[in-house]
Amino acid sequence: MRCPKCGNEVRPSKKYPGYYLCDTCKKRYAASSVLADEDDYDDYEDYEQSDNTSQPDSANSYDYYDTPKSVKSGPSPRARSTSKAKKARKGSRKSNRSKKKGGILKVILLILLALIMLGFAANALGLIDLKKDNTKKNDKTTETQPKDKDNSGTDAKDTYSVGETADYKNVQIQLIGYEESAGNDWGAPAEGNIFVFVNLEVTNNSDSEISVSSMASFTNYCGDYKLDYSSNAFTALATDSEKQQMDGSIASGKKLNGYLCLEVPADWTTIEIHYSESIWSDSNIKFVINK
Repeated sequence: MRCPKCGNEVRPSKKYPGYYLCDTCKKRYAASSVLADEDDYDDYEDYEQSDNTSQPDSANSYDYYDTPKSVKSGPSPRARSTSKAKKARKGSRKSNRSKKKGGILKVILLILLALIMLGFAANALGLIDLKKDNTKKNDKTTETQPKDKDNSGTDAKDTYSVGETADYKNVQIQLIGYEESAGNDWGAPAEGNIFVFVNLEVTNNSDSEISVSSMASFTNYCGDYKLDYSSNAFTALATDSEKQQMDGSIASGKKLNGYLCLEVPADWTTIEIHYSESIWSDSNIKFVINK
């Protein structure tokens, strides 16, 4: 017979017939509660019955339990199936692992959402400061250059390709390059599409801090069609440790190197990236990528 709590062998009580004692748990169990072993109902013949059943032998009995309210007798139940117990433990471990994976995914998605919201907030604050700074400069200056002229007096360029740098209000934006991707385990494009990660570098040569947002500062087109935001492309890029999202604040005199994540048809030929000073103004600079 075995203990229903720890599974170790129990011995019959000399003081209370019909009860069994567990020397490991220091507990007394009724015969109907203990578990039968492979020999089910072997007699415990090795134990000697005490001559005086009313008074326990304190030196040898090991019976240190309270007097039971009632004594139940009867055959012991069959032992539990060990195979079922093992299956139950395996099922519990699998369930715990699946719950842990689900919790990790939720945490990652919440972090990504928080980063997007921070990008919006930083972009709005940075643009307000930049507008105030430009207003002060305009008040102090009496001479202005024509709108469509650069520092040399020639017509300003508004379309740039891979490797070229655009200069807009003392902010330089360079299109370094791009690469195609089929995604990863975290994010994959829809059937017939592919991801394009565009590498840009922004240099802030203005007198104040600026903010850049991959969603608010850039509008993207594939051919004649505007590209919508792709959460799958964002997730694939965010889970790539070698690539940084084009989001963040840039102090005066500092740079930010990051990627835009786009989802386009696999047979794309031309991608246009329009940069605007804020989400309330028209695009000022355009980058063109030809496949």
